[in-house]
Amino acid sequence: MPEDDICYVGSESAERADGRAAVTALLTNLFARPEAYSRDVQAASIFTADGIAYLSCEATGRVHTDDPDQQSFPYRLSGLLQHTSSGWRWRACHGCEPTPTPPTTTRPAAPDQPHHTSPASHAAPAPN
Repeated sequence: MPEDDICYVGSESAERADGRAAVTALLTNLFARPEAYSRDVQAASIFTADGIAYLSCEATGRVHTDDPDQQSFPYRLSGLLQHTSSGWRWRACHGCEPTPTPPTTTRPAAPDQPHHTSPASHAAPAPN
């Protein structure tokens, strides 16, 4: 696999780059910002096979500025890595900030019927 086969997708809409030069330019711009970011991983799943690893992480992101009050936010990170003669190399990296789960609303079930929904009950009727 050529060394240029790499991509980065961040949580902001403009944070997307394909190829080593574009990823380098994007990260150079991100690292030039006045704030710094870190992530504390709470849970990670890593799957490996034949020199390739896929990872998926749940994390807490932190914004570091001159302000002593740190901002934190939920963050997810996933990626594809390849083992080479010089070590593990990122091939794809994706970060995102998950949206809060909306509250669920349920109607109480009738006393003699179980409470459930099925995908078929929400399907559009078949055309005639």
